[in-house]
Amino acid sequence: MQDVSDWLDEHMATLKPLWATRLPCIGSDCPDADGLFVPRQVMLRVTPNLFWSGMVDPSERIEMTIDSHPHGQTIEAIRFNSERRGSNRDETRLRGFDADSVLGDPESTGAMVMFAFEPATWGGQASCRVWMCETAAEEDRAEDRIGPADPHFGGALWPNIFERLDWPPRSYE
Repeated sequence: MQDVSDWLDEHMATLKPLWATRLPCIGSDCPDADGLFVPRQVMLRVTPNLFWSGMVDPSERIEMTIDSHPHGQTIEAIRFNSERRGSNRDETRLRGFDADSVLGDPESTGAMVMFAFEPATWGGQASCRVWMCETAAEEDRAEDRIGPADPHFGGALWPNIFERLDWPPRSYE
């Protein structure tokens, strides 16, 4: 079985979007029942149709495989764009995690989780591979490679050509 360093080596070599954050509680009894918030600039590169479809609250399916805790399923990426209807909500989320998935387990709240995306091709479907860190040592190794996964700043994005466009520059002194 891979460890987090091997997993990062494999996925960082592709130069495709890798996003890391701290997992909020995303079950049906949790405040984030709408799913896991993902910065728009990540989803723009993964499922661009969410932004160009012209539909209200468009969604797309993503095939997800959790490598750290073997599990596979199809989840949904959704762009809530009700700003078009006079509201101020414009955000993207991943939702539809199985209850028996480690990501849907309330005990996983606060764990560092990384998503390595394979963007959708023309007419195709996006996919992602996921690693959820189990120990502080795994989290340290991951953050040494990709930077702090601070959810207040949208998490860590790699490669840094995908640096946040809608957040002020950050400093980690």
